[in-house]
Amino acid sequence: MKKLYIFAAIAATALGFTACEDDKEPVYSQPTEFVLNTPPMSGQTTILQKGDLVNFTCTQPNYGVSLITTYVIDVTSADEFVEAAEGTDETPAVEANYKTISPAEANQANFNIKAEDLSKALLLLDGIEGYSSYPKDADPIYEDVKVRCRAYLNGIEGSEIASNVVTMAGIQVYNPYPAVPRFIYLVGNPSCNDAGQWVEPSKGNAKHYEAWAIEETGVGTDVYNGSLVIPEGEQYFRFYLGLEGWGGDNALPSIGPKGVDGENDPIDITAEPQTYKAVPGKGSWFTSASFPGGAVTFTLDMTVADDWKLTVAFGEVVKESYVYLCGDFSDSFNWATPDETNASVYENWSLVDRGNTGIYTNTFDLEAHDIYFRVYPELTGWGATPYSADATGANVDVTLSQAYEYVTGEGCWHFNWTGGEVTFTLDTKTGTMTVTPGATMTE
Repeated sequence: MKKLYIFAAIAATALGFTACEDDKEPVYSQPTEFVLNTPPMSGQTTILQKGDLVNFTCTQPNYGVSLITTYVIDVTSADEFVEAAEGTDETPAVEANYKTISPAEANQANFNIKAEDLSKALLLLDGIEGYSSYPKDADPIYEDVKVRCRAYLNGIEGSEIASNVVTMAGIQVYNPYPAVPRFIYLVGNPSCNDAGQWVEPSKGNAKHYEAWAIEETGVGTDVYNGSLVIPEGEQYFRFYLGLEGWGGDNALPSIGPKGVDGENDPIDITAEPQTYKAVPGKGSWFTSASFPGGAVTFTLDMTVADDWKLTVAFGEVVKESYVYLCGDFSDSFNWATPDETNASVYENWSLVDRGNTGIYTNTFDLEAHDIYFRVYPELTGWGATPYSADATGANVDVTLSQAYEYVTGEGCWHFNWTGGEVTFTLDTKTGTMTVTPGATMTE
């Protein structure tokens, strides 16, 4: 993996945690000096590309004793950092004008930030929150980006210290948002193999983890929501963002209540939603021995960099998925390009599968029109679709209420409509498309 070395490494990694007594917090001194090193190429534009790592270094704060220190980076495109403040009767609330990024190696003073995370942070400051809202003409360049580092001791209030601010002349970002929703995977006792062993969350075990996947609520939302059946009794588990292996402490891809493997927290699952803090790392949640088991809805909210939340409750989520009608339906909707630029248009022309049934359907009140259509599974542009009438591109006249096998191609189904309600049903179980009249129709 390529790295962009923009800081010279001068600091050693933090040493292991040492407590004076097992039942007391460690005694430490509040450091007064903490330096983020000035980049040697700060006067040049840094061009970010997918897969890059941006290297930062800083001095290690002197807490007086050897403690595990956590580092995060703050970035802003404003002239200076502004902290969040609660509003009063006289003054409005203030939002922080920066974004916080956690490095892959959170406990080292020489660490890497993913180009994906840095791009996303700057874009979010501009209100660009997803794949479809990213500028289409060119990759944005952010000038005079302000960067600072913050260090703190996990679980010790008041230990945080902020570094000096350094300025980077320019950062050219790229679109870091995936074009499709992502997944997290539950890893632990519930998802064990037949031998009762935890299964490594790797690409080689992707088939195993299909049943333990929770989908992102939308492209780039950083919110994951879904239901899984958890067995009764004491169950240990954590989540993984992707299937990239076990990972290390205090770092993605693993997500748990604490950062270090073996540091586990109880979780109480009831009918009422319960919310817990989640962090990068290999700690696990565990249910009690009396846990009755059952379907559990999990919602992992990762929208705030240093404030992830896991919400749990008994019950199932009815998942909705969509395919899209594309064609000539009226004078106002005539062959709109099926891509992300027309996502808002196709919200009104989608067929819906509620509950993972494999059957997509919707009813529309259409004006009189000579209708031609085919169906696209995603909004990725023109081309052959697996849900077309004919592989050669020919059109097929529809007999109403009759099911037609779909094929991969660009052929359209055709019927003449005299106005009123009509239902379109794509059945992926039988591989068919059916148009059913809700009023008088002329073929």
